[in-house]
Amino acid sequence: MNAVRPLASYTSLTIAQKRALEKGGYGDDPSSVLLSAPQDVAKRLRLTPQQVLDLTDSVAKDLAPKIKKLDETEDGQWFSTGDERIDAIMGGGVCVGQIYDVCGEAASGKTQLALQLALFVQLRAPHGLSGSTAYITTGTRLPTDRLMQIKSAHPLLSGMDDKSALDHLHTSSCKTPEMLIHTLSYALPKLAQSFASSSHPIRLIIIDSLPWLFRTESGKGLSSSLFERSKSLSHIASLLRRLARDSGLAVVVLNDVTTIFDSDRPQQQAPLSQSSTSSSQGSSLQPEQGISYRDQSRWFGSSGPGTRYEAALGLVWANEINARLMLSRTHFRHYFETEDGRPTKRRRTNDSDVAELEDGYARVRRLDVIFHPDAPPANLDFIVVAAGIQSISDAELATRRKPARPSLQPHPSSDPTALLDTSGISAEELARYAEAMDHQGKDEDEDDLRALEDEKGPDPDVTGVDEQTLAALEEREDG
Repeated sequence: MNAVRPLASYTSLTIAQKRALEKGGYGDDPSSVLLSAPQDVAKRLRLTPQQVLDLTDSVAKDLAPKIKKLDETEDGQWFSTGDERIDAIMGGGVCVGQIYDVCGEAASGKTQLALQLALFVQLRAPHGLSGSTAYITTGTRLPTDRLMQIKSAHPLLSGMDDKSALDHLHTSSCKTPEMLIHTLSYALPKLAQSFASSSHPIRLIIIDSLPWLFRTESGKGLSSSLFERSKSLSHIASLLRRLARDSGLAVVVLNDVTTIFDSDRPQQQAPLSQSSTSSSQGSSLQPEQGISYRDQSRWFGSSGPGTRYEAALGLVWANEINARLMLSRTHFRHYFETEDGRPTKRRRTNDSDVAELEDGYARVRRLDVIFHPDAPPANLDFIVVAAGIQSISDAELATRRKPARPSLQPHPSSDPTALLDTSGISAEELARYAEAMDHQGKDEDEDDLRALEDEKGPDPDVTGVDEQTLAALEEREDG
């Protein structure tokens, strides 16, 4: 926290104003002037209302932080996300001094992107800033195993020392908004100051995730006091902006999404002929209504018309951030190969954010740039692999994708390649694709049958029951 300067040191105040403040006992704390009622200040200092207004404006002007223009920023204050296509639609990567909101549903890849950024900021230019990361968790622990897996598998990160990668990652856990505010007010500024002259200063803050702090103890909803939540969000955003500005770092906040119901969607306007007819039948014109929140939120809270989700935390938080990215899951899977040309083997994991790598297939996800100060709205598809987030082009997706087949449902075609545009694909690739789908279908059916058996439970003990009774019970159960 910055030390409070006495009012006598404010350059925007005149000599007469400083003398009046000193006589009135306002010589130390500027908040005593700004937060007091104007009539009280006027009575205490024996000034007119206009003189009090000029006085408070001068104090606020000197107290406000100086604005730094974008063209005055130093070069080299960008670092890569780890993927060239994602860097391109984000205007070059992640820029220091800005707050990024990354929202998305569960298992959409938010934590994967955060871990990848925490590693890439440690690299030297042009991919990184030779910096370190302050990673703040709320409802979960830092997945260090997944972090080290990305570091080992990504070609640009594999040369990084394991100990060095963890040494440059500072983590803290905050379970309440008050704990986070205290951390951002005291602990993080001291940490950033202590590492400012080191080889790896703090260049990135990650909060994973912010909405968790505002859930009730039962986990069924947000806090009942919207006013207190808005107040805390504004305070947190103010502290993050100060850290980003004073310490020259970027801020990435992971956010959730809420479901958009049909009743919440913006109403479509009636055709001109219909509206004119209905208005002519009425005795008077309806009063003109303002634009509702639902009509506005599609421009900053979702990826466009028809989407099922919008970003959480509402309009208050949307006004505090510089950029918003939305991650989502699709109904397709993408086929990919390892460096040796072989598909990956089936792997089970408890991490819902890690892609389902089953016989060379990973679930396709989408990244939408909702708004960004340095780039227009855009989107791309990506998958989550061992090396982190990997974008895929439209051409790759068109030739190497398949829908995520529901469990225990027959395939719509006996030919597993009928769903694909097979132009330009060799017979060997088609055969490998068909074999992979056949193995995957068997594995999924076996898993689902095993799950059904577990739900059904063990067979009842029928010792001592005659055959006629058993036959009647089986007939009733089948019916």
